Amino acid sequence: MTYRQLGYFGEASMQLTRSLELHRQVYGNLDQRTLDCRHELARLRHLQGRYAEAEFAYRDLAKDCLALLDEGHESTIYAHRNLAAAMLAQGKFDEAEAILFKYAEVCRQHQPAASSVTLDTFNELAYL
Repeated sequence: MTYRQLGYFGEASMQLTRSLELHRQVYGNLDQRTLDCRHELARLRHLQGRYAEAEFAYRDLAKDCLALLDEGHESTIYAHRNLAAAMLAQGKFDEAEAILFKYAEVCRQHQPAASSVTLDTFNELAYL
């Protein structure tokens, strides 16, 4: 089991923060591996109920995913979808809804209909 699965969020945060520092040193901030690490740290904030921090991290991540990858890349879609989830947790329904509808359309255009990223995005829309 992982620190996160055990609910040891402090330990998980410390390890992810250190991992992110190392990724940035080795690969830079705009590398897929670094983006993945940033996503994990944002997800941890979300799981901790630190929604404003998670929103900020997801927003920054989504911007950088768009800069490095294309709009239809699954990492970009996941970053935006998780941004919407953090916003929903804070009652920002209208903005979250707009993001989810936009990325549902992106999935239709760029992802296979049966891909997990497409199915998960449409599933998120069902929870609005």
